[in-house]
Amino acid sequence: MRIIIVDDEPLARARMRQVLGDLGAQIAAECSDVAEARAAIEVSNADAVFLDIEMPGASGLDLARELEAAGHPLVVFVTAHPQYAVKAFDVAPVDYVLKPAETVRCRRALKRIERILEARRTMPDNGSGGGKYLDRVFVKEGDRLVHLPTKDIEVIEALGNYVKLRALGRSFVVRGSLSALEGRLNPTRFVRTHRSYIVNVSRVRELQPLSHGDYNVLLDSGQTAPLSRVYRDRFHMFVLSSTDKQ
Repeated sequence: MRIIIVDDEPLARARMRQVLGDLGAQIAAECSDVAEARAAIEVSNADAVFLDIEMPGASGLDLARELEAAGHPLVVFVTAHPQYAVKAFDVAPVDYVLKPAETVRCRRALKRIERILEARRTMPDNGSGGGKYLDRVFVKEGDRLVHLPTKDIEVIEALGNYVKLRALGRSFVVRGSLSALEGRLNPTRFVRTHRSYIVNVSRVRELQPLSHGDYNVLLDSGQTAPLSRVYRDRFHMFVLSSTDKQ
């Protein structure tokens, strides 16, 4: 996996280079500002950019908007300022890592990048119309295959080599893995809450606390999905972003 690091602080770049290198990533370029990053992206064929937000001149958000429109490379924000989380998720990054960069968070970001890249390579368009993210999927209804808009999906559950889609008060089972489908869904709308569950954050009504830091996610329809503590912090960030934009 080829990564570009963009940060105006040399020590932060060095830290990120060490962490990502130890995790097996190939550093395609290191840049101190957005202008350098644009030039590096043109020639490097990078898979993702680990991007600081607050830099002199153009900000990381400016570059991320350009990359979102282009659809490539993927973006992971790396910043010391958590207050940027809401604005950051307006441009659909893969992940958001707080400084100082920790190995466990960077490993999670790299795994998410891998899932998205693999899904783009192997998953058919399946009715998306060639867009960046799926806006509908085919589901079986009797003897027919019909389109189900992804905005109507509340919960997606892994079932071995299949996934169960809960939508419109019904359940539909389609062939495929949860990770592959996750890579084709808008990451600002569909968020992993558990290794076997993804929820549509726009349909979340409330979080019901359980023991040991776990929660139940209560959805508008009254259905629930588990939220494990492993995914809790990331989920809270996405819900904050979704609520701010409503």
